[in-house]
Amino acid sequence: MTSGIARAFAANITQLSQELYEQLSLQVLEDTEVCSRYQRQDSTLSKLVKRYSMPEEITTDYRELSPETIKKVCGQLFQSSDCFGYQPDEWSVDIPPRRSLAGEQKPVHRSRSKPLTVLQVTDIHHDPKYATGTNTHCGEPLCCRKDSPAFRRKKNGAGYWGDYQCDLPFHFVDKMLREIVHKHPNIDYVYMTGDIVDHAIWQTTPESNSQVITHITKLFKKVFPKTPVYFALGNHEPSPINLFPPQEVWSNNLTVEWLYKLSADLWSHWLPQNSLSTIESGGYYTTLVRENFRIVVLNSNVCYFFNFWLLYNSQDPGGQLAWLVKVLSKAEKNKEKVHILGHIYPGGEDCQHVWSREFRRIMDRQVLRHTLSLGS
Repeated sequence: MTSGIARAFAANITQLSQELYEQLSLQVLEDTEVCSRYQRQDSTLSKLVKRYSMPEEITTDYRELSPETIKKVCGQLFQSSDCFGYQPDEWSVDIPPRRSLAGEQKPVHRSRSKPLTVLQVTDIHHDPKYATGTNTHCGEPLCCRKDSPAFRRKKNGAGYWGDYQCDLPFHFVDKMLREIVHKHPNIDYVYMTGDIVDHAIWQTTPESNSQVITHITKLFKKVFPKTPVYFALGNHEPSPINLFPPQEVWSNNLTVEWLYKLSADLWSHWLPQNSLSTIESGGYYTTLVRENFRIVVLNSNVCYFFNFWLLYNSQDPGGQLAWLVKVLSKAEKNKEKVHILGHIYPGGEDCQHVWSREFRRIMDRQVLRHTLSLGS
């Protein structure tokens, strides 16, 4: 991407945020003028823009299209291209020095011990409005739905088990999980690493997302009645999508408290009480699942570059990495093995550079101690 294109895009994003801030309340956009100017796919993105507003806490600082503003917005959205050499706000996590290994015995690897069998499921994207025979090429971001525009050619009809252009019907998810159990009856743990909700992001609400999340979680509980299931949040779970506002700005119309409390309630079937408090405050948790084996589940979505709350405050959102240091230090002291789960890969281009770097510093401190196994 050339710097000119990137600059124009960043200016459009910032200008759109400014116009939204000036023309709408924090609830609903009444005037469609802004929508018609910025829409990209028929009316569907207009519907999204009508529902979506950049919070005042962010737009107050981004209403002037100064070169520095453009650099900051562009630097987050296009960080993989090193847009204008912008560097995010600097911060670091305190990490304790490595303990001396003198006098400690090396870990004993028992080759005869039974290996763990772990099932990982991710990105189900269940669409409750999926309908067999509907249009698979409807011109909207998500098709195969009861309310999708009618198709012109019969061959474009969605199949019973789904379509590559669309999200998944419930009966597919149900059948998939039951087939897995049938063919692999000795699964020790299930890791469900996020994105239960569909791609119809212009229609989601906290209520609709809650229904889908609850429905799928109860399905896992039913299909795996004796197998622990450990969930992580995906970036599609909140409404609006991708946005994880910090706790200090939560309000009735600008919060993920509903998502965190719902998750704590649903996941409590598999978790002890002392694992729930961090879910309710930040969507992450840890639990000791057996002797010397711990699972840590991160809400790594907070580092996603489309989480625009990073423009408000990017410094260790929710104190999650500082918490991780404490958890791993305790695990090291207790000689525990650790699996770390999450949805957004911390080492990839989707994760904000500084957050990713600090996560890597923590891993470098721990992995060399033979106390950590990475899972994603």
